Amino acid sequence: MLLKAPRAFLIRKLMNTPKPYVINWTSFYLEENGLSMIDPFKTYLKEAKHFFEA
Repeated sequence: MLLKAPRAFLIRKLMNTPKPYVINWTSFYLEENGLSMIDPFKTYLKEAKHFFEA
């Protein structure tokens, strides 16, 4: 799941969290942590894995 679609993984995880979050076209925010996915050719695998660990 994560290896093929990190954006879908992030959305699924955010929707299941009780914390406030924002999903934008290229950015994801969970409380004060943010992750931008501006480059459509990059997979952002490492970043997606570490987003919830921060």
